[in-house]
This record gives sequence, C-alpha cells and structure tokens, in this order.
Amino acid sequence: MGARLNVATVKYGTAYSSDYVNRMLSMLKRHLHEPFDMFCLTEDGAGLDPDIRVIAPPFDVPGWWNKIFLFSPVVPEGETLYLDIDQILSGDIGPLLEACRKSRARLCAYRDPIRWMGSQINSSWLYYRAPELAFIYEAFQRDIPDVFKLEGGDQLYIWQQMKDIYFVDEGVPAAVKSFRFELCEVEAQSLRIPLEIERDVRVINFHGRPKPHELAQVPWVRQHWR
Repeated sequence: MGARLNVATVKYGTAYSSDYVNRMLSMLKRHLHEPFDMFCLTEDGAGLDPDIRVIAPPFDVPGWWNKIFLFSPVVPEGETLYLDIDQILSGDIGPLLEACRKSRARLCAYRDPIRWMGSQINSSWLYYRAPELAFIYEAFQRDIPDVFKLEGGDQLYIWQQMKDIYFVDEGVPAAVKSFRFELCEVEAQSLRIPLEIERDVRVINFHGRPKPHELAQVPWVRQHWR
C-alpha cells in the first residue's frame, strides 16, 4: 500500500472529553492493522494524545455540522476514514475497510437503523478520498445559514447531496451493531444490556444515551473501551 490512511475524528464543545478521542486512538492501535495517521477536527485540542494531529475548523458552526468540514480543504488529501468518537471497536476493522475499498463507491457509511428524519445514512463511519467530495462542503457554504434549520443534521444533508453510497455494515454482515437498536432489548422503557457480545461484532455504534463512559459496569465495555 502507498500513502498512509488518514483517520479523522471530530470533537466539538463539551459533549465529549479528550479521553474519548484518546481511547479511539488506543482502540485503533489494537484493531487497525495498517499504518495510519489520526487527526481531530476540534476547536479545543487540550488533553489530546501527542500522536493526534489537531486541525481547527475553518469557522464556527453548531454541533454536528462540524462534520461537514471533513469535506473542506482543511482535511489532508488522500484515503480517509472518519469515525464518531463514541463508538467502541471490539475487533479487527480491516474487513470493513477492505469492503469499502472494493466497493469503489465515492462514499461508504452505515445505513441508519431507523432511517432518522428520512436519511438512509448514519455518518458514524465515513470512508472517502479527500478532496473528491468537496462539492458537499461547497454546497454547505452556499446554504448557510438556512441549512442549520435542517432537523436531520449532517446525515440528512449528506444524503441529499449524493446517493452513490456503499453501506459497509450490510457488506460485512454482523460486524457493526447499534447499541440501542440491535444489541439491547427494551423492557418497560428501559434497556436490557447484554453481558457479552458475539465474536463477529467489530464495531458498536452508540445513538443517544447511554454513552460508553456511563456503562463501566458492563464487562464487554470495560474490556474494549480503553
């Protein structure tokens, strides 16, 4: 393989501490078996591991809209994998990456388990080659400030901009699980959390609450989220 893979993360505001980004780096070192460089798009790089390159957003936007900067010129050119920092990696993610590469789609993502706000994609995993999708950022700049009224956020906006998307969680069945909608069972408005996960599961994606730091009592969370 030629150039190294760029792994991107985004941290905005106080919703997540730097510990989330650092733990993602630690999990990647265990479960991504190829050379990579990691960066974090954030307005506050305090506490981040020295191996994580800090990239400042071009300008201030609310919350999840910072993800659109992944398609802006501030992001290094080349093969890029974006990961939400509240995911847990529990196994080798190489097969997921390989499926993305073989698909030749311009963008690879998860399919949203509940098709939230009409979006087919969940943007917790985005694989693409920068700057091939710069048109998304350019459209975003034109659509400010009205775009901030879009309730479906970055996911719905990306879906509106393009449909050439490969759903990697369907290409590698059982590898990606939604914590809330696939791993847990709902009992009397509370979640029944499994004490273990299947060996085929490689990524656990968290929607809403709880988040990993609130699940320290769960054995598999303690094992993998470190």
